[in-house]
Amino acid sequence: MSSKGTSRIGSVVIFIFTAACILMAAYFGIVNYDAYLERREYIEKTEALRLKASKIKADNDYKKEYFGRLANDGEFAARVVRETLGYVGENEIIFKFDKDEFSARSKKGVSVERISNKSK
Repeated sequence: MSSKGTSRIGSVVIFIFTAACILMAAYFGIVNYDAYLERREYIEKTEALRLKASKIKADNDYKKEYFGRLANDGEFAARVVRETLGYVGENEIIFKFDKDEFSARSKKGVSVERISNKSK
């Protein structure tokens, strides 16, 4: 009988040890899963910020180049002023199109203006 009792106690001990191991594994799995989710969220935010920073840097580099050319290149500055502000140079012809009345066949809705800085 003592052999059966010892065997039964050994089985109970193994069962308790196995159950404790399973519970510990489940606990650590849950804890690590939460840490995994937090790390994944951190990595996603970091990548989004890196992308935003690289876009800002590219935009900043473009603006530095653009304003450098604007300050140092007279032809470029003149073209930008003409295109953005509508300025015209001496002896230039301006064609104005009326969106509502313009017709390519009849040439209606078009006015021509010659700019000259010569005083009469």
